[in-house]
Amino acid sequence: MVYFPPETTLNGHAITSRNMEWLLVPMNVYLDKTENGTGKSMFTRNFLIEIYPDQGYSTMAIGGMELNSVIDGLNSEGLGISLLQDEGMDPALEMPVAGDRNSGILSFQITRLVLETCRTVEEAKVAFLANKEFLPVAGVHYMVYDSQGSSAIVEWNKTDGNLYFTDGNSSEPSVMTNHPLYKYSKHGLKDLSEEMNLVSYLYPYDTIKRYVTLSDIIRSHEGKFSEEDTAKVLSEVEANTIVLGGGATSLLPINTIWNVIMDLTDRSLKMKCFLKKGPGDNAIGEETLIFTPYLAFKMNNSIMQQQGA
Repeated sequence: MVYFPPETTLNGHAITSRNMEWLLVPMNVYLDKTENGTGKSMFTRNFLIEIYPDQGYSTMAIGGMELNSVIDGLNSEGLGISLLQDEGMDPALEMPVAGDRNSGILSFQITRLVLETCRTVEEAKVAFLANKEFLPVAGVHYMVYDSQGSSAIVEWNKTDGNLYFTDGNSSEPSVMTNHPLYKYSKHGLKDLSEEMNLVSYLYPYDTIKRYVTLSDIIRSHEGKFSEEDTAKVLSEVEANTIVLGGGATSLLPINTIWNVIMDLTDRSLKMKCFLKKGPGDNAIGEETLIFTPYLAFKMNNSIMQQQGA
């Protein structure tokens, strides 16, 4: 994912472009309970929900399991948040059975807490510090960002339990993939590309490769970014491959489930969703991905005004 501060965009809006990718298998296969899973594959029944609470900030949230879980979202104050898997926190399944890191707010629900209670990135940091997160299956990290150009990556160190914030720069886009930025941000791009063993994930979907690719595209871009540019940047790292994931001991298929472009200034978003695999592409040796057209959504200003937003 990439957050584009207002200083970096043609229209002067703060924009986030994010690909959500996951394994195309049922949960019992992901957890290595069986090779022949039953039921729907994970993240095949996704939703976008608008929430206008009596208390708290109005929110547009995207999720894919139960309705309290939020993967991406923005609120009426121009604050947004995205959750991505953090391979530096895996395997979360090996954490203690009781107590310690296995108690607290579910990692998919603290996103909603932040959106409904925080106006700024700084307030979001306080919310993370004041609450304890529970990682039920996979390690995760977050990026919080706002309409004013502030952003921060939020991560835990699974060894000592400490919380780390990596602040973004309001004059350049911020990139996050699936490795802990607090640990590797001191490495230059050249070092990352040469030392792939920083993260032991040597498949085509390698987090370091995607981070370097996104950073190189941004660095070589001339001028400011249009909304179309923000989508194109993420299209260069769409997932359509096989990986080791979860508790599984065999390679599993993974692809991009959705791309969402969130405009924090306009309190709106555009989203395209994966439909099915298409014909094979000889150039890349893979089946193509077929998505819906981008669907546009905007928060209801009249309701927000009634709430005093």
